[in-house]
Amino acid sequence: MKLRQLEIRNFLSFDEEGVEVEIGDVTALVGQNNSGKSNIIKALDLLLRPQKAKIDKDTFHHGGLERQIEIKGVFEDLTPGETAKLKRSLDGDRLVIMRRWWRAQDEEGHPLGTDNEPEIADSVSAFVREPEAEWLVEDNVNQKSITKWRTDREALTIGEACFLDYLPPGGTPKVEDWKKAIPGFIEKNREAIPMVARQKLDPKGLASVLQHNLPEIIWVPAIREVEDEAKVQKTNPFGQLVNRMVEAISEAALADVKTNLEAVARRLNRSEPGERIEQIQALEEAIKRELNRQIPCDLEIEIETPRLDTMLTTGIRILADDGFRSLLDKKGHGLQRSVLFSLLRTYVQLDALFGEEAAPSLRPAMFAIEEPEIYLHPQLQRRMLALLYEIGQGADQVVYSTHSPLLVEMAWFDDIRVVRKEGSGREAHTHIEHLTADRLLQDLVARCPDVGGTASCDSIRERYENAYSPGRNEGFFAAKVILVEGATEAAALPVYAAAMGYDLDAEGISVVETGGIEQMDRLLRVYNELGIPCFVVADCHQGRRPSDVERLAALLGEELPQGPLGSAFVSGSLFVHADKWETTIRAEVGETEYDELSAEAGRYLGTDSKTLKARFVARRLREKGSQAGDEGKFVPQSARHIVEGALALEWRGSVLKT
Repeated sequence: MKLRQLEIRNFLSFDEEGVEVEIGDVTALVGQNNSGKSNIIKALDLLLRPQKAKIDKDTFHHGGLERQIEIKGVFEDLTPGETAKLKRSLDGDRLVIMRRWWRAQDEEGHPLGTDNEPEIADSVSAFVREPEAEWLVEDNVNQKSITKWRTDREALTIGEACFLDYLPPGGTPKVEDWKKAIPGFIEKNREAIPMVARQKLDPKGLASVLQHNLPEIIWVPAIREVEDEAKVQKTNPFGQLVNRMVEAISEAALADVKTNLEAVARRLNRSEPGERIEQIQALEEAIKRELNRQIPCDLEIEIETPRLDTMLTTGIRILADDGFRSLLDKKGHGLQRSVLFSLLRTYVQLDALFGEEAAPSLRPAMFAIEEPEIYLHPQLQRRMLALLYEIGQGADQVVYSTHSPLLVEMAWFDDIRVVRKEGSGREAHTHIEHLTADRLLQDLVARCPDVGGTASCDSIRERYENAYSPGRNEGFFAAKVILVEGATEAAALPVYAAAMGYDLDAEGISVVETGGIEQMDRLLRVYNELGIPCFVVADCHQGRRPSDVERLAALLGEELPQGPLGSAFVSGSLFVHADKWETTIRAEVGETEYDELSAEAGRYLGTDSKTLKARFVARRLREKGSQAGDEGKFVPQSARHIVEGALALEWRGSVLKT
């Protein structure tokens, strides 16, 4: 089974209205520090591995003990075996459970514990799809209700089928006969039977069934002692590897090791005459003789010998030899994190190592990894991302938080959840944005009906794969984005902003170059639908009105002036150069001064690169302003418009057509 939806209410940074988080095979949580990413992982942990000890006053949103914590999970893609074990708790072909925690009360309704250390109560419910008719629900069946129901044949009839015809003939049916007839009646008349979803509180045996069948959460915190990762535990990757290995060892091999261990025990401890090492036997007898001179008593020296089960758990250690052989905790953080990477890499090879049939008792895993990029250089970060997707292709899932643009993919925008904190003080709460591929597909078909028969979510993804670059991925982590066509604007704008007294990084604003106007609308759609507002800077090239510019203006709800543009145009969140960046800046700085600065840049930098020259000009204008007592004095007007427009930017709603 796989978790497909997570709902969280009144838990840590999530308020009583709560959030719904769609969970994919791989789910990336991005957002600023303290936005609530780790709280999603903690909610996952509580859903899959509930313990009242994890709940205290501070776990409730703003300490609000008057409201319950609720964490709901929707699981789909159940295997036949899982369906059989959970059949009494299913909502159709899916499992829907709700866990709740609240402050416990006594019989008279008085809260238990103190305000700072409340006593916690909990419950688990299953949402079960059942027949609407009460006589088809096994939990309602008893002898008294049967006596009442059996007298009304019409009430026991659905369509052309009467339930009484499925019962043994004669007399009042027994409870077991009634219950036995229900599955057959439902199976033959399923289409005609009205069904409803009911929430059943703490149904008998549910907690135990869930404990043994829900996915096993493997939580890898951002900061964790490496000793914990090297222990054999169900909750870490190494433990999963060892457990799978043990499952794969043949009974003959285990029996052989056990026989050898028993032989060692017989040599060290009391056993059959002649088997024990004579020096151990002699020492024991000598001490016993001396004791018996004082007190009649048997005395035995017992040497603890290894047991197979402990040898394969607590007896396992990981050592690394990089020129100095030692335990992992003696190594640097880079090597330690690389070992974790290697454990995960090995995990995805388990079937190849031991065979699919080797671990029938192991549950699927939910990997919850905080900041997997820590201590990994860029190439390993990219490999880590590929590894996470490889894990998600099988029965397991991955949810991870990240601050690295190398750990997200533009083509897999629908796997990204942007997590942000909204409000302040008592109103502060976590909010989540998510864009599905289906929404972009609907938008494309609405704009271009002719592609309706050929476009698909896969083709949408293919279009966005061409837009990949770490710089563009940075937009997912920004509060606002300035979209520019090329590297020239991206290099110069931060310098002009600094001259005006603004640090774009501190403002959470990323300048993202799109590689041309053709990709601007694609990136705009993705960023905007994830709640990231965009300020767009486009070129018109000698006053022409390219269809791309008109499309961008329409997308942003801005109206271009009629006819060719004779000068730069700015409106709302759109800035259009009449020609291009260099032409506009040259006119605003002054042609002579700009040409002199450009020539100086060529001599100083030894290159004709437009990007390097643009940044050089911006820095020289900032220095000139500083000498005049105001760093921003000579910032070109167009750059000023763009920076100020981005600072004032607010999200104005969806730009998609549906």
